[in-house]
Amino acid sequence: KKIENIIIAILKAESSLNPCATNKNKNGSIDYGICQFNDKWWIGKNKPLKTPADALDVNQSINLMCKIIQKQKNGLKNWVAYNNNSYKKFL
Repeated sequence: KKIENIIIAILKAESSLNPCATNKNKNGSIDYGICQFNDKWWIGKNKPLKTPADALDVNQSINLMCKIIQKQKNGLKNWVAYNNNSYKKFL
C-alpha cells in the first residue's frame, strides 16, 4: 500500500480528519489535532511542538508526522491507530 494512503487512513482513525480534535487519555495526557500529538511526548519546551496550538495547526502537524515517519525506523508506530490496526478500515 502507498504510504500516503496509510497516513490518511491513520489520520481518519486517529481524529476523523478533525484538525481541532482533542482526546484526554487515561494517564491524564492529551492528544491534539488531526495527527493527535500527545502533550507528554511531543508538545512543550525542547519538543517538536511548543504549544497545543502548534499541534492544532494542520500544516505543522502533518509536516511533523511525515518527518517522523521518514526519519524514524518504524515511525508509524508512534500512532495508536497504526499499532492497533484500526486504520486499516479506511484503506
